[in-house]
Amino acid sequence: MGIDLIGLLDEFGVEWIDEGANTQAGWINVNCPVCEDDDFHMGWNLDGDYFHCWRCGGHRNEYVLQRLLHVSYSEVQKKLNEFSDRSFLLHDLNKKKVGNVKKIELPGSERLGELCREYLEKRRFDPDYIQDKYLIRDGGISGDYCFRLIIPIIYKGQVVTFTSRDVTDEQEIRYKQQPLEEAVMNPKHVLYNLDNIDDNEGWVCVVEGPVDVWRMGSNFICPFGTAYTDKQILVIVQLLSKRISRSFCIFIMFDSEKQAQIIARQIGSELNVLGFTNVYQINLESKKDPAQLSDKKAQKIRKQFMEIVRNK
Repeated sequence: MGIDLIGLLDEFGVEWIDEGANTQAGWINVNCPVCEDDDFHMGWNLDGDYFHCWRCGGHRNEYVLQRLLHVSYSEVQKKLNEFSDRSFLLHDLNKKKVGNVKKIELPGSERLGELCREYLEKRRFDPDYIQDKYLIRDGGISGDYCFRLIIPIIYKGQVVTFTSRDVTDEQEIRYKQQPLEEAVMNPKHVLYNLDNIDDNEGWVCVVEGPVDVWRMGSNFICPFGTAYTDKQILVIVQLLSKRISRSFCIFIMFDSEKQAQIIARQIGSELNVLGFTNVYQINLESKKDPAQLSDKKAQKIRKQFMEIVRNK
């Protein structure tokens, strides 16, 4: 499912560690609420999404979280849904296949209604500019994508699928993906904004989601959350192989949350192993995600990237 357990623990003020005694790579640890130890023996596997205590063994996630967070079973289920939605609920999509589809018919209207415009304006975006550059649409007030921004995913000039973003912040699922059987391409086999890469810049930057891309602009791409796939790594490799030079750089700028930074390091390590040495992990000191930055700050970061490339 791809659960952001660190975000969940932080919300409830639960202490956790990822280094030191009783820890190992790929795990975070908390004090076990089952055997009531105080030495962080309860581990959470970041890849497998399961708990295991080095003293009392494995336990169901819901059972551990009930005792750890001091909430009901129904509240645990609600929180698991909320914190898995942060990675677009796409962690398992890599294993699924699309249908025999040649062309996507996007839902909704090109005309952005009041709710969609307000959503963008509250986040300091120009609705007309974002619509013109990224071809977003209004999902309407009824139907499967009501009260959502429709976000086309374009690859080599073709719309291959789409995702959608709730503009009310009240719907249970924040990001709703087009069913795979109706898509031309699996969204976890491509990256958003690939068609807006300027080869003359000499760099590309990976962020988490489309809204981060909108803030940062051209040469920023995203894997739709932190739950990236091997095929998306391959897309990055193919992208770099066509543009590779001694000075070409790739930056990874995920949200400032601890788990997001861990995954950013994993992506960087995989690219290093594949022979790409000019890989930089960017940690926003402001503790904000890229979408929350001001346009001035975003432009400053772009200039810093260009300066790094010039100095290579």
